[in-house]
Amino acid sequence: VGLALPPVHEMEFVLVPIHFSQNHWFLVEINMSKQAVRVYDSMKRELHDYMELVNNLKHWVKREAAVRHRVRLDMRTWDVKLVEVPQQGNTDDCGVYTIFFAEHLSLGLPIPELTPEEVPKLRFSYMRRFLQHWNLRQ
Repeated sequence: VGLALPPVHEMEFVLVPIHFSQNHWFLVEINMSKQAVRVYDSMKRELHDYMELVNNLKHWVKREAAVRHRVRLDMRTWDVKLVEVPQQGNTDDCGVYTIFFAEHLSLGLPIPELTPEEVPKLRFSYMRRFLQHWNLRQ
């Protein structure tokens, strides 16, 4: 049974996890209601490092709206920002941070501080929740 989603341009926001350069995860929020794109990266770079990806995502949203729903979106003036978020302490924990950011944003919660010392426990918690969900579907 397929999941019927509303048209992307009618959603309040879309969260897009990005696997970058084959070795790093971060999150992009495309917020339709605020006409904004936000980048959440636990190994922050400069904003210009993300712009090609951001422009590709904006193109995807515009194309989805135009082709599937005959709606024209002008995203040229949308605000694009790199959000200050907790930073990881190594090169291995980006996936946990990405899930952490997505979880809080999807629930409408602010992103709290997350220290590198808390990550192993959080990783285990996410793994346990995933496996419980998987077992329920079997």
